[in-house]
Amino acid sequence: MDIINKIAVLISWPREIDMLSIFVNDLNIVIIVDDLNYTEKERAGNSQNIIYQLEKKGLSYVLLSNVLGYSKYRILISTAQSYNEVTTLVSYFKYFYAQSIGRTIDLIRLSKLFKLLFLRPLNGGGSSAKKYELIQIERLIGEKIVKFPKGLDVSMSIYPNERWRGVFDIYLCHSNLDYNLIKSKFQGSVCKKIGYPRYDDKTSFEECLKILCNEFNEIDKSKPIIFWVPAYMKYKSESIANIRLWLPIVRTLTSNYNIIIRPHPKTLKVSPEILLLLKDTGLIIDKQFDRKLSELYIASKLVIADYGGSVLDSVYMRKKCILLNLPKHYKYSKWRKTGKYIDREVRKDLQSFEHNRDTDLLESVIKKCSSNDEKNRRRLKDKYFGIDTDFTQIEEFKSELENEIAQY
Repeated sequence: MDIINKIAVLISWPREIDMLSIFVNDLNIVIIVDDLNYTEKERAGNSQNIIYQLEKKGLSYVLLSNVLGYSKYRILISTAQSYNEVTTLVSYFKYFYAQSIGRTIDLIRLSKLFKLLFLRPLNGGGSSAKKYELIQIERLIGEKIVKFPKGLDVSMSIYPNERWRGVFDIYLCHSNLDYNLIKSKFQGSVCKKIGYPRYDDKTSFEECLKILCNEFNEIDKSKPIIFWVPAYMKYKSESIANIRLWLPIVRTLTSNYNIIIRPHPKTLKVSPEILLLLKDTGLIIDKQFDRKLSELYIASKLVIADYGGSVLDSVYMRKKCILLNLPKHYKYSKWRKTGKYIDREVRKDLQSFEHNRDTDLLESVIKKCSSNDEKNRRRLKDKYFGIDTDFTQIEEFKSELENEIAQY
């Protein structure tokens, strides 16, 4: 198999073009577009959207299906979101176990006990188990493999994923949180903290505001912008529950603020009816799948989030932020608690609201927008990410990789 002496970056989702922009925008780096077939509905149309975005930027690319089994690159950068779905006798047995014994374990609530005793629920995945195994493909197309982080919406119980063991030579990390999780599970691994390069944007507030005003005619320039960024709800029965629940309250803010809501790209794919729900609400809907998210954060006076990576994004960007909680009986809420997701830790330091406290929320938005708590926001960033001098600059790391290629 040919070894191509170049750096390659594997793009699996459209949003990764923004995440990996320092590599993607370098004409000397090969872009590989993941065009494999997956069973996940959310992945439908991914490769076409990625290709559209790259061609709009005038960037060349190769398809993963044309690389796999034919060529390898000296250095490969990946978010670990590409894999083969392989069905074997073992995977089918695990699936049968999960759907029978595993579901029974969940039903009688033994999984919680087993997790306390054995640190694993022993349910094989239960009702969410698949008939196939996920096999990372990075070693098939790269020699030296770099894991690029895709956000901090990770579970402290299962991160890093066991199937990554032995696949990646270097783990890039956003913060102290994911750095320590990887170091404790994969002992001896090479890890480097890089922060969020996509958010180290030097564009000014005025310039970002101008960009958004040119795109959204609905923006009233006399009003501040609030960025509402609801998380993707993984359960179909609750797919837009977080938006539906809070919409009647949040929309009352439109008299004094421009509310830009950005439904998660996965939500738009799985539940396109969300656009009908948001129609005629006075909210400004961001549907652009290739959005440069830093523009929205920088131009906003306040971020309204609920769960997931956007909570940590706001901390990193030192943005004023309030969180909207789901009722505890929701499946998604229970899943976040069981998985011990990282944003649960941050919730201790940010103001959050229950749905029955709508008046408090409205009053808090007004106070938050007028407050000046920059010192506290700086402290939170240092607490969860580390001080800036702890970070490996992504430009320096990229130069190291380029020098390594030049030595061959």
